[in-house]
Amino acid sequence: MPATCTTAGSETYTAKFKNSLFTTQSKRIDIKAKGHTAEAVTALDPTCTEDGHTAYWHCTGCDKYFSDADCTTEITLASTVITALGHEYEDTIVPPTETEQGYTLHKCKRGDDEYKDTFTDPIPKPARKKGDINNNGKIDASDLLQVKSHIKRVKLLEGDDFTTADIDGNGSINAADLLRMKAHMKGVTLIWE
Repeated sequence: MPATCTTAGSETYTAKFKNSLFTTQSKRIDIKAKGHTAEAVTALDPTCTEDGHTAYWHCTGCDKYFSDADCTTEITLASTVITALGHEYEDTIVPPTETEQGYTLHKCKRGDDEYKDTFTDPIPKPARKKGDINNNGKIDASDLLQVKSHIKRVKLLEGDDFTTADIDGNGSINAADLLRMKAHMKGVTLIWE
């Protein structure tokens, strides 16, 4: 019977002789218990999605697990498991802009996962009123000066400013646009209410 980590064993040796003058001889030798051969396994912290475990010792001789380096307290491998923590999300509301959707960002406090949901449409840019180049809600002297500067080629209007100053929508800014803006200011012919 072979020795184990904790139990003594023995081996028997037998000698047979060809000469009949000698009888078969056997000898039993006692073998001491081997003692555990423990390998330390360091603790592993769990993550949101992966289990961890406590520190333990594993005997490579008997394939048993222990809670101490002297291998006196046997445990099961399952008893060392620290269950995965699961995600712990913090929510941040990201508002929409004129060009980008808004959404709720859910980000794990431990930093290993995030996702977005509850999407909202971009906020459309408010339509500018014809003639209101400075976008203050009315046609005033500042708007007239910008149109005059454009007509005289002092400072050209571009983009939304150009479109807003082109009252008749013909693709150019000219004296007719300027006169309509003046008439609107005086209340004679309104471009818009």
